[in-house]
Amino acid sequence: MRGRFTYVDQYTGLFHDHEGGNENQTDRFILSGQFMQWDRAAVDLLNTTEGSLDNDKIVVMQIHHRTMITLLEDTLGFGECHLDAFQWTFEDVVTFIAELSDRSNKPASDDGSSSDSEASCTFGSSSSTLSIDLARSRTTTPLPQAHLDITKKHTRPAFALDTGIIFSLFWTAVKCRDGLIRRRAISLLEQSSQEGVWIGVIQAAIAKRVVEIEEEQPYEQNPEWDSVKVAADIREEVRVMNVGSDVDKVRRRARVVLKKRREEWMGIEGEEECYECVEWVYW
Repeated sequence: MRGRFTYVDQYTGLFHDHEGGNENQTDRFILSGQFMQWDRAAVDLLNTTEGSLDNDKIVVMQIHHRTMITLLEDTLGFGECHLDAFQWTFEDVVTFIAELSDRSNKPASDDGSSSDSEASCTFGSSSSTLSIDLARSRTTTPLPQAHLDITKKHTRPAFALDTGIIFSLFWTAVKCRDGLIRRRAISLLEQSSQEGVWIGVIQAAIAKRVVEIEEEQPYEQNPEWDSVKVAADIREEVRVMNVGSDVDKVRRRARVVLKKRREEWMGIEGEEECYECVEWVYW
């Protein structure tokens, strides 16, 4: 899998950066060790599995694995900027899902593997054809255009009871503050269908509003290159901590409750550090 050794080095390094500063460090250490053991086992399994269909099942689990890492870190109370150090996990999520989408739209041979040799992926490599560094080096290439192609046949069902990729994409779009990565996530959301209560186009619309608030400018899927913001550009005070929504599918709108930290909170007794604001989102 891409970034196997980077994964181990980065995660253990980030743990030691905060060692001793939180009473939950012991539990965090145990969980991080389990995450790393699972990742090694997944890589070994991918290297021995034949057929892209079996590989795809493992890749979906890897997507959930990367999502769980950031869900864990988000509960530790280090602040929203803490997740900037985990940008590589968000990049993995969108890269894995883009690869799954590409393979699902290619004709399959009788043995269940893709008929196009270029569809295969090397997960043990530290590089990726969709890497963020590569994308940033090609400044003349526009960001991916989000669209719903209703005439194109997809192998993904219109509705699924289980959760596959939509929550991970939404979580990436609202919690990863790199402008390129979160726009890739939103583009993939708009091409997704429905998984349980999660509907791709609705979550994409909500995510766009979060991006607008944090980037403090109207949302564009393909902005000018010099206006694409990176995580360092997004102040802690403008970051959205939590998103809740009440969806009205008939009126095609959602009442979205955003939780944010007060910009000038001084720790005064009786004053709440965070506050909630309501936004209306339409799609």
